[in-house]
Amino acid sequence: MGTPTSSIPTRWAVGIIDNYPLYMTNLAFWLRADQGIPIINGAVSQWDFINGDFRGVSNAVQAAGGSQPNHIEFDSAYNFQSTIDFDGGDFLDSAVFSSVLAQPSTYLIIGNIGVDANEVFIDKVGAGANRNQITSRGPASSDWAMFSGATIDSALNNNTNPHIIQSIFNGANSKMFLDDVSIITANAGVQGLASLRIGDNIVLSGGLTGKVAEIVAINGKPWRIKIENHI
Repeated sequence: MGTPTSSIPTRWAVGIIDNYPLYMTNLAFWLRADQGIPIINGAVSQWDFINGDFRGVSNAVQAAGGSQPNHIEFDSAYNFQSTIDFDGGDFLDSAVFSSVLAQPSTYLIIGNIGVDANEVFIDKVGAGANRNQITSRGPASSDWAMFSGATIDSALNNNTNPHIIQSIFNGANSKMFLDDVSIITANAGVQGLASLRIGDNIVLSGGLTGKVAEIVAINGKPWRIKIENHI
């Protein structure tokens, strides 16, 4: 197994039109930090899905000013592309999808953790089943992990660099890739995703202190090749 390092490509967020998620079959939702933000370089109260509506939901929001992440228009750590910066107490929530985003499904996250600890990129909103969690565990275990009924972790030490994280939730064949290097293949469970929380877990105990630049979710089958072509 290789040792991934930060490798945000210069082509990221420029893209080739044929590989844009909007052209992908079964796109669930797509968020990118240079679009769908009400206030540039300010507090983020709403982050709109680029593709509009997914099962009755079109954005993730945060009404409480103290829990709103901050928008960075030109982030030098991300090839001067836009990012959303979380401080550990920030998170954005969607409404509940009209039906669960079931497995198999593929997620792309471009982002980083902040303090090399227990930090969550995405989860569902509130208690209960139907969670697809992508996370960094620590400080004791200090590795990359995913959960959809069972936790599988990579045993690969995490770090605070920007990364391209690809997670395929597909039962016993669930996989995670970090910067295009396979780091997990195991059974993550069979749960889907009922709603979307960005920047924390269901009980608000895994606050992200890093950044998120892009999230793509694909429904219906693993679309990792399409995701790779996009970035």
